[in-house]
Amino acid sequence: MPKMILQSVNRFSKIRVRSVGILLLTLAALLCVSSCTSHMASTPDPAWDRLFHRADGWTGADGVQTVDLGNGRIFWLFGDTWIGSVRNGNHTSNSVLVNNSAALQTGLDLKTKDPASTRIDFLWGQADSQGNPSAWIKPENTAKAGNSQLSNNPIDSSDWYWPTGDGIVLPDADDRNRLILFLSRIARRMGDLGVWGFQGAGGSIVIISNYDLPPAEWMVMTYDNPHSIGMKQANADPARFETTWGMALIADEKRENGATPYLFIYGIREKSSINKEMILARSPMTSPERHDTWEFYAGNQGWSPHLSDAVSLADAMVNEFSIDRLTIHDREVFVLIQSDNAFNNQIFLRTAYHPEGPWSQPVMIFDAAEARNCKGCFAYAAKSHTALSREGELLVSYVINSTDFDVMVNDADIYRPRFIRVLLDRIISHAR
Repeated sequence: MPKMILQSVNRFSKIRVRSVGILLLTLAALLCVSSCTSHMASTPDPAWDRLFHRADGWTGADGVQTVDLGNGRIFWLFGDTWIGSVRNGNHTSNSVLVNNSAALQTGLDLKTKDPASTRIDFLWGQADSQGNPSAWIKPENTAKAGNSQLSNNPIDSSDWYWPTGDGIVLPDADDRNRLILFLSRIARRMGDLGVWGFQGAGGSIVIISNYDLPPAEWMVMTYDNPHSIGMKQANADPARFETTWGMALIADEKRENGATPYLFIYGIREKSSINKEMILARSPMTSPERHDTWEFYAGNQGWSPHLSDAVSLADAMVNEFSIDRLTIHDREVFVLIQSDNAFNNQIFLRTAYHPEGPWSQPVMIFDAAEARNCKGCFAYAAKSHTALSREGELLVSYVINSTDFDVMVNDADIYRPRFIRVLLDRIISHAR
């Protein structure tokens, strides 16, 4: 396991500041989606829900990203995470929140996709100086070698990671597979210790070459992403906007006529706190950490080396979403899953036939009505998990949180991954 000590909150009085902090990214993403015109076939999946109902150790988190490592091994990434105990439905006083955690699931039956028969081991960082758990990974030791460019986003020892980005296993130039993760970096606002006293500070690409070994032995390399623009840098230049990358990753493995296989990298550009656009970049599939090779989709102009040329593919977006390339009724379809961005507790789906679109208008596929039964609760962070999906279905996760921190402390049934299944044969009728 990499050296992973992160500034952590270790008492409820301090937890309140950071745990509620996750809400800023959610609140900043709010813009009402007005085009939900259909409710497609989807049903809750309590079997996957039960996997994350735990009384000790890891007891809840959001984020919920999965990467297929092969051979029935699934790597999970989570955002702000409860570590401690749950008794009588409450997080006990020994519980702390760390900024991220991970898990390795093994033994997944590739046919049944039954979670009950698998093993899942949760991961977080070494204890801090007070003996409290810390985050699984922190933004330190950023690589400065090779062809990686450095950004103008300074790294502070108090910065932390939220895994809002995707992950993927891809070969390098020597055809050796690597686990590649995109992470968002968050910083404390200078002199602001309040609940909203943090801001986006760029992003990183994490590469783990020996992911086939136990996680305690992983060698982790972290590359700063110069194409990620933090809030501070965006505020200093009216021509720039806060930009984060890697929310979804699609590998184009087609090698027709010797063409370069690309990795398509989806990002979010924040024109304002209520106006978030999806944009698209691509890099050679073997070296996404070489940021000098990135190109940005510029619409009719094709692909451009300049980030400023990137065009919006979709608006009314949120900071977390997923995109999968699926084959439905013998046709390749790109499927985007996102939460609504107006606290309406809804999950939406968009489709396209090409990575760059055009993307359909969002269609509602699920209403998380249970969020209306607790104080200040809302559903968010919806994403799909194709490696866990049975044939003909798409497994989708989401999380319920509350704007009232005391509700989250005293109701351990919220702030855990929840799952639904969406029937794929209903998706194609909504594709463009």
